[in-house]
Amino acid sequence: MKNTSISAAVVTLARENILVKPYLRQDLDDAFAMAQKQGAGEALLFHPEKKLITEGSRSNIFWVDHGGALHWCDDALRGITQKTVLELAEQMGMRVVCDAGLDPNTLSEVAEIFITKTSTGITPVTEIRMIAEPDAPPLWQSHHGPVTARLIKAFLELTQHHAKAQS
Repeated sequence: MKNTSISAAVVTLARENILVKPYLRQDLDDAFAMAQKQGAGEALLFHPEKKLITEGSRSNIFWVDHGGALHWCDDALRGITQKTVLELAEQMGMRVVCDAGLDPNTLSEVAEIFITKTSTGITPVTEIRMIAEPDAPPLWQSHHGPVTARLIKAFLELTQHHAKAQS
């Protein structure tokens, strides 16, 4: 699993049913393709009615505030890696906050952002841009932070332990 950081692009799109895995959802594929065209590694979905970023087109999103609390969105398709990260954070004694989503207007209060998905584990996000405004300055920029680094380390140790147990 690689853990290089990525940039992400925000696209306005709401998943109709968060309990259904979106096989062959052309709108999610299109959002991801637009993000990739701008050099981003993921499209973050901005729910137009809630005015919140709720998830990625292919991932779950987490963010860390400047106080070190880990935030996640419950209004998104649940992921296996998301569940594992929440369990690890709890075991590590982190304060975990369930939110309705990430408000783009409060990004200045965010220290770290990362996404999770089964194929790549935990991936730090270092920049967020609006997909509709590719030439505008980023909405948010940061670096691979200490909370994300601790979770990546714990996640890799867990997956390596399970891999050794299986062999």
